[in-house]
Amino acid sequence: MWRLSQRGEVQEGYPVPFQQLFWKLPKYIIKIDAAYQRETDGSIVLFTGKTFWVYNGDNFIEGSPRPLTDYGLPPHLDKIDAVMVWSKNSKTFLYSKDMYWRYNETIRKMDPGYPHNISRWRGVPSDLDAAMTWTDGFTYFFKGRLFWRFDNILIKTDDHYPLPAPQHWIGCPEKPDTIWW
Repeated sequence: MWRLSQRGEVQEGYPVPFQQLFWKLPKYIIKIDAAYQRETDGSIVLFTGKTFWVYNGDNFIEGSPRPLTDYGLPPHLDKIDAVMVWSKNSKTFLYSKDMYWRYNETIRKMDPGYPHNISRWRGVPSDLDAAMTWTDGFTYFFKGRLFWRFDNILIKTDDHYPLPAPQHWIGCPEKPDTIWW
């Protein structure tokens, strides 16, 4: 896992294997599909396959692991590709393939009328790897080695995107030796 400073620089001691931070996860968990920090209580929610785990900094809580259906997601969903809390409305957005859902953390329920097709996020690709709102007020979407900057006012990706993520986010050289995902 990577941890970035407010300026987007990799913090000292990172990256680290996720097992180092979430060492209480069972050994059979070899990949985290998506993660975010809840604004309501600071807990970290990890999505792995058809389940999610809630971590409060010391322990996994709230009956973790729990099925995605407990989040209000459909039973046929295999995994969450990306998740973020959008600064524009403080709602949690969950992305899977070409669809997304909007979750209300305050009442812990999916907002009615969802899912929607990701095409509503003009210029954002499907099958995302990650999404986040950054301290600069923009939202960023990542897929493979590329990222898109999303204008939260115009509700579309900015011109001149996508750009290579490793060079812009973690200071890698143009042709890094490591694999980015």
